[in-house]
Amino acid sequence: METKQCTSCNTVLSATTEHFSKQKLGKYGLNSKCKPCLIDKRKEYSARPGVRAKLNSHQAKYRSNNPKKARESSKRSYDKNKDKYNAYSRDKRANDHEYRDRCIAWDKKYSDDGKRLKSNKTEEQWSRTLELSRKNNSKLEYKARNSAYSAKYRLDNRDWFLSYERNRRESLTDGYLAHVISQSTKHSDSCSISFNEVTPELIIIKRKQLKLHRDVKNYKQA
Repeated sequence: METKQCTSCNTVLSATTEHFSKQKLGKYGLNSKCKPCLIDKRKEYSARPGVRAKLNSHQAKYRSNNPKKARESSKRSYDKNKDKYNAYSRDKRANDHEYRDRCIAWDKKYSDDGKRLKSNKTEEQWSRTLELSRKNNSKLEYKARNSAYSAKYRLDNRDWFLSYERNRRESLTDGYLAHVISQSTKHSDSCSISFNEVTPELIIIKRKQLKLHRDVKNYKQA
């Protein structure tokens, strides 16, 4: 097997794409620097004053002009490093309050009455997605696998979920109120309402009811 010496750290490595990035004009079609050194060099360059803003502007322009390629590139990167991305996001949400506030603001921006919007899908694409989801949910194997995954995920992120649910209750979000309404009518034969059938008017009434209940409770405790 051919070997190649990094011109930065002088380490001799096998001349493969495992250790060196591709470069058409380089020896063996590879970059002269190994991947770790190349990453360090790029980080050093990006840290220079004014360079980060310039790079962000260039990347934003590329994504705007090539949305399909940008999505495919992001998806490949995410699929390849899914665990790394998720761990980084969880850690940053837990420790960086500004980042968590930006995430919450982003979620609110792309939500409608507490329900996720339909993204960029057409009505036909969205209908096919829902139909596929209904078919999958009807399969016992899919249900069992999905339930096991959800239970494991909640157990691994128990503190975050407890904090999330507490914030929902305290803030009386639309999603929390819709869940309360649907659960309270779940066993009623005459007026059972599913989560998706809860109207904004019912949410407003339920919010006023719970606020009044809390005020009365606080008054009695005072």
